Amino acid sequence: MTPYIGVTMTSFDLHQPVLESQFKSRQPETEFPHFGRDALDRNHAVFSIIEHLNALHLNDWAPHLLGWLSHYDGLELYAEDDPHVCVRQVLFHLRVRIRSRQELPSQQIKEMIVDRILDSNFVYYRAHWGIDLVADENSRVWRPLEQSWFNFLQEGDPHAPLEALHIWMTDKHPKPTMTELRGHLLGAATSR
Repeated sequence: MTPYIGVTMTSFDLHQPVLESQFKSRQPETEFPHFGRDALDRNHAVFSIIEHLNALHLNDWAPHLLGWLSHYDGLELYAEDDPHVCVRQVLFHLRVRIRSRQELPSQQIKEMIVDRILDSNFVYYRAHWGIDLVADENSRVWRPLEQSWFNFLQEGDPHAPLEALHIWMTDKHPKPTMTELRGHLLGAATSR
């Protein structure tokens, strides 16, 4: 294998994000050097999340935030919003906004991030496997704080005649509640 000469790889990008870049309508080049990939595509979102957390000096919070976010992985196939892209955008906007201010305490930055994540549509999605549209005592309900989306999907049988996957978005009586979700996200943040 021939090494690439003149290519330097770093674990983080020292360039500040450009807010306008996310709004540019462009497709990545399918040829060298991009081969159809782009820093703003969905596959790269988790790496951007880590990069933004590092730039905000919140790298110790990354395992907890990404562990929680992993419970929503796959939901983008059913929902209007992609959870990974939503969180990436929240962090991106805050990183751009914060760089023009004085240093803020990390706890305050975490609270700002969590508050904006809780404004995202994907946290309001609910689902259950069951007979009726409304979950009953026999339904298997998705609990995002306890179970990943993919594990939940494996619990059901899409071929069973008396069972269906029901997915909806609601801001009425969400489970977990936004208070529980906020507490979960900040719980590990404040214990460090």
